[in-house]
Amino acid sequence: FEPSSSATFTRVSDCLPWLSMGTATSSEASPAQTNVPEVGRDGADISDSSGSAIAEAEVRGIVASGPEASEAAANEEVTGTSVGGAEAVLHDEPAAIVEVGVAGVAGSGDERDLEAFAEGAEASAPEVDVERGLEGGAEVARGSVAPRSYILNGLCGSLICAFCVSPLMVLGALVLLGWNEQHAVCKAKAVIQGMDEVIGMGCDQAGNGRGELVMFSCDLKKDGLTPLTLPNSDFDVSYVGTGLSVESEMLQCVEIERSTTHTMYDRDGKQYSYTEYWYEYRTEWRSYHISSYSFRQMWATSFFWACGGRDNPPWPSGLPQSGSWHAPSVKAGIFELTSDLVRKVPLDIVVEARTMPSGYNFDGSRYYRGSDTVGSVRVAFRGNNWDRPTVTALGGNYAGAIGQWIADDSWLCSGFDLLEMRIGRVSKEHLFRDVQASEDAKTISLRVLAFLIIWCGFCQLAGPLSVAAECVPCVGRFLSDSIQTIACFVSCPPACACAMGVIGVCWIVMRPTVGIILLVVFGCIIFGYIAYLSSARQRSKIAGDGVDIEAETEIADESAEA
Repeated sequence: FEPSSSATFTRVSDCLPWLSMGTATSSEASPAQTNVPEVGRDGADISDSSGSAIAEAEVRGIVASGPEASEAAANEEVTGTSVGGAEAVLHDEPAAIVEVGVAGVAGSGDERDLEAFAEGAEASAPEVDVERGLEGGAEVARGSVAPRSYILNGLCGSLICAFCVSPLMVLGALVLLGWNEQHAVCKAKAVIQGMDEVIGMGCDQAGNGRGELVMFSCDLKKDGLTPLTLPNSDFDVSYVGTGLSVESEMLQCVEIERSTTHTMYDRDGKQYSYTEYWYEYRTEWRSYHISSYSFRQMWATSFFWACGGRDNPPWPSGLPQSGSWHAPSVKAGIFELTSDLVRKVPLDIVVEARTMPSGYNFDGSRYYRGSDTVGSVRVAFRGNNWDRPTVTALGGNYAGAIGQWIADDSWLCSGFDLLEMRIGRVSKEHLFRDVQASEDAKTISLRVLAFLIIWCGFCQLAGPLSVAAECVPCVGRFLSDSIQTIACFVSCPPACACAMGVIGVCWIVMRPTVGIILLVVFGCIIFGYIAYLSSARQRSKIAGDGVDIEAETEIADESAEA
């Protein structure tokens, strides 16, 4: 296996030589560590001297020490340690199976012939069951017993998916779909009721509200607002507004995990796949600190090219963290907007600090220090636009304070509310239409998600047949792929029927016309599916009876001739 140019593969032993030192636990093992030839690239190191041998398998930094350290330790276990703590134990037994942790080696038998292949090694001997551990926990079996093990493991997994995972997926999706439709129906009822009951108010007509739904368009006021500041910060910021937003970032080195799936074939033509992982590094602006101590390949070339080989510095103590701070309440005309409405006011206007810390520059939108090196920082402050103070609010009037308005309870609907705000002057029709459109978008998204989950759950039912088809010689993979494709198409109508049935039951309460149409479509699909199965069974029975009649006729003719 040759990695792509963007991937970074580095032998651990080249960068950290002490990792490739001998690790045999017996004291007699040390003299045998001489004259160890190297075989292949990133492959296996083998030494077979008289009376003592050490097999070192190095696969991307994995080191294991081999079977017979000396005559004195001939019947003892020799343990080798791999990078990351994995261990390999070689037993001096005829049928011992050797496994080396992650990205390692396996072998068995009295004579172990290790030969290197694609960043690993394969041990071969008469009637050897070879297993190769791969990074990420994946395992690939190779050898005479591998196909049987592969089929059995795949069949067991597909049976679990078909009879355990699939029903749970379908049931969970149906519950999600039912909740989504119930929420959509109840929210639609609240919107319709609110549009009928809303009262338009002037900016000086708060009155003694008792929770009735009101709508008004008024200007925000600075009266009673406390300046928002940033304590424990190098920036002297004091802003009077509905809120203050801070966006602070530091240029840091980040680790990106990459993976490639490889496909292999055994002697019988069975296909296996495993995933190879590697890591790349680049600089990105992040609003939180990234510790470089968790990086897994700091010796990689990209770490030095992109990050300059530098660790990420600590977060500057005087740099404020990203976040938003809002006033507890704001006046709009004579009304008082509560915190839920205050948070809906957009913060999109640049706010300048009264004094700029030493070492920083200001480019008109943000403060920055440094340029394109690891550790550079930038920060921006934003508040609400006082040049456009008009807002349109919709909510319950509680003695001048605007909060959530609760719609009347009905069957299956309780506690649904309305509380909205838009910048500028907005008409009643446009506001309610916008609210309903937003709810419809959420409903459609969850419908699609639930339908896909149901469809996927039905597709899993054909998993055991797909795995079993791979046992067929020559055309096993073709049959398996064909079964999966057919199952995908066949399971679509039942999944669609189930989704429409649940949606129809929920909507028949709110809009009987829509609900009845959906239930009719559901019934047609189910009836057509049952009719198709019955017709296919009847045709099969007729074909079988025809064969029996022909056989009886032939027997009768033979008897007559006799």
